[in-house]
Amino acid sequence: MHMPTGAGKTRTTMNLISEHLRQCEEGAVLWLASTKELCEQATLEFEQAWSYLGNRELPILTFWGGKQIELNKIYDGLVVATPQTLYNKKQKYGLDFISEISNRLTLIVFDEAHQAIARTYRDITEQLAFNNNRNSETKIIGLTATPGKTFAGTQSDIDLVNFFRNHKVTLQVDQEGFSNPVRYLINKGYIAEAKFELLVPNSITSNNNYNDEIFNYDIEDNEPIRIDRIEYLLLVYQAIDKLIQYGHRRILIFAASVELSNDIAALLRTLNISADSIHSGTPSEIRAMCIERYRSKTNSIRILVNFGILTTGFDAPQTSAAVIARPTKSLVLYSQMIGRAIRGEKAG
Repeated sequence: MHMPTGAGKTRTTMNLISEHLRQCEEGAVLWLASTKELCEQATLEFEQAWSYLGNRELPILTFWGGKQIELNKIYDGLVVATPQTLYNKKQKYGLDFISEISNRLTLIVFDEAHQAIARTYRDITEQLAFNNNRNSETKIIGLTATPGKTFAGTQSDIDLVNFFRNHKVTLQVDQEGFSNPVRYLINKGYIAEAKFELLVPNSITSNNNYNDEIFNYDIEDNEPIRIDRIEYLLLVYQAIDKLIQYGHRRILIFAASVELSNDIAALLRTLNISADSIHSGTPSEIRAMCIERYRSKTNSIRILVNFGILTTGFDAPQTSAAVIARPTKSLVLYSQMIGRAIRGEKAG
């Protein structure tokens, strides 16, 4: 299922799952998402959908963050887990454990379709998809905001198409007079009309001669990029300052590393601008506090800087601008980042 970021993929799919469970009272639906935030979001969305559409009491089983998978409880309802959890179980108990889960499923949903064919999870996906009890394949739905994984078609994109047998469902808007779903969603107020401005540091180079003041990091495919740290911070600050002058009050920053995320927030605070930095190493209670402060309903300026945290499973509709201060060749990641800042009026 291909729907642009902000179009409501999760909510739409939860309605489909609810209809599936109404018609099929034996067997569970497995929802796979890569992060705790996405798993929590899926759980809440299903609870809401089933409260309107459900026809019986259903269990919602959650397996992520070290939670144990109890096979005897998987018989109906929704099972929410991370692929990593299943991978860890496969490493410990073998594929027979995955097969036991598959025999209890009637539908599988990958929150990000590309993970279904990831090298780490491919054998798990294939094992989950075959139900030994019925001697048949269990249907798999893959969700994505981007039909390809990269900006240029690659073998992985072809593999994705082949895995889902070239079956793609998307918004049909041609009869409404629109050339593509994004234009339709913008017109209807679900997605904002985005304005892009390119940030180009002068010090990006591919030379191998660097001094100690040069910061080094890798992009998705490990291609080395070198940026002068001071110039980087100045460039990001200038972008933020311009956005503030334009009247933006909630700004997300996607930094190029944990260190730079912390540096940006510290720089802004020295200039009396409210800013927090969060990343994978931030304790969960502090992360929650920073996010709640950012979401607070005040007219004061709030800036949230992050590295690798807020690309998915984060919803703050009042965000009106984002600074993507990290490189990527991943179309998926790029789409996820800009999606945090393009919610339209009808989306909150």
